[in-house]
Amino acid sequence: MFGMYFRAEKVERISQANISAGFDVFSYEVSGNEKFIAVNTTALSKLEFYLSSNEIDIAREYQHRYRVYFLPEIYGSPKLMKIHNPLVEVGKLLSLTPANFRVQLLVP
Repeated sequence: MFGMYFRAEKVERISQANISAGFDVFSYEVSGNEKFIAVNTTALSKLEFYLSSNEIDIAREYQHRYRVYFLPEIYGSPKLMKIHNPLVEVGKLLSLTPANFRVQLLVP
């Protein structure tokens, strides 16, 4: 039991220090395995949110250790939805739709 509390003390809110990390919280499973959590919210009842291309890359890198915690209707009655590796859930629990394009100017 002591080990579980020790790991809880090591949970870090990464997004305060590094907004480009691709996740918001570094935490642990009860088993002691690391997990990387992206947190998304919406004030609307729509069950949709955005993931950046960086978050997709990090999800691909950390695979089963990557989570998305989604809270719809944060001003109403939010219900936490946990998505274990969103890339595995494409076509099952969720769909991904490209929403933006990066534009780079090729100036000589």
